[in-house]
Amino acid sequence: MRSMVEGALRAPSRTFSRARELRRRMTLPEVVLWEVLRKGRLAGLRFRRQHPIGPYILDFFCLSARMAVEVDGFAHDTAAQGRHDQRREAWLAARGIRVFRILASDVLRDERLEGVLLEIERAAALAPSGARRASPPPQSGGGTIPSGRPGAAGFTIIEILVVLIIVALISGILLFAFERVLDIRVRLAAFLEGSDVPTLVAGWFRNSVEGLLPDIEGGGDRFTDSPRSFSGLSVAPIDGMAGVPTRITWRLDFEAGAGRTYLRYRDADGDPLTVASWPGDLGSLSYCGADLSCGDRWPPPMERASELPALIRLNAVKGTDFWPILAAPQADRAPLPKIPRFDTPGR
Repeated sequence: MRSMVEGALRAPSRTFSRARELRRRMTLPEVVLWEVLRKGRLAGLRFRRQHPIGPYILDFFCLSARMAVEVDGFAHDTAAQGRHDQRREAWLAARGIRVFRILASDVLRDERLEGVLLEIERAAALAPSGARRASPPPQSGGGTIPSGRPGAAGFTIIEILVVLIIVALISGILLFAFERVLDIRVRLAAFLEGSDVPTLVAGWFRNSVEGLLPDIEGGGDRFTDSPRSFSGLSVAPIDGMAGVPTRITWRLDFEAGAGRTYLRYRDADGDPLTVASWPGDLGSLSYCGADLSCGDRWPPPMERASELPALIRLNAVKGTDFWPILAAPQADRAPLPKIPRFDTPGR
């Protein structure tokens, strides 16, 4: 007999699909009530939410008490919905299931919710016949509430909504800030790969070269060069303190594995910074004298010249075109004389 009854309560697959959808779209009163009913929190009663039975879906269903709890909003006050509810309750009653109805407005008011929970517990214990609606609890008075909460404790729905609005505003501000930071990082990453803001690359190169200074004769920071790199003292380092002579290095590195040439910069003993890159083993450095004769080394072979060239040309690549960047040191290009030592003989 029990198996026949259980078989009559089975729901078709479309009802199960609809129930899963309703669980994802529960109303605020249903969410509030579910937090109290779930996991046996109310007198150990085990409720299921949006439970499919036959052609119907019950808001909450307790199998042990064979009782459904329905949360009614304004839509249930219409005549058509009332007739539908009566047919639904008759179908459920014929299968031994009682329907207990409560108002959505009572769930959202703390002073009424406690009374609603007490009515649900009593209905499950007394097993009254037929469907009934929970009567509003008294507005005041003492007594112990079965759930353990005092009658006037907790937050009102207005307070909850205010908190949610504040959280939403703060979240929006944080998301906007994160979006801005992410946009900056994406632009910087694109730039570091040599695909954005080429004028900034040229500006960095020119500023650092224009700040080049000669070292003293025999000094350890004299200008040195090769066809694909140079080093020297500069008062305009990219990543250092402006005005402080700092050894800088610009170099072109071709990595066969990636098939790309990388333009890299380095301050003093810092880590190399990849400023730009382009496909292929392309790019070079040229060093020019005051007469604008250029070569791939400085000074030219068999010639006496100043420590610094008059002009440095970076032969880079932008897109598919060659891109020359010219920069000229602004300081006196001759090496500084050694500082003599004046030792005063003792008397």
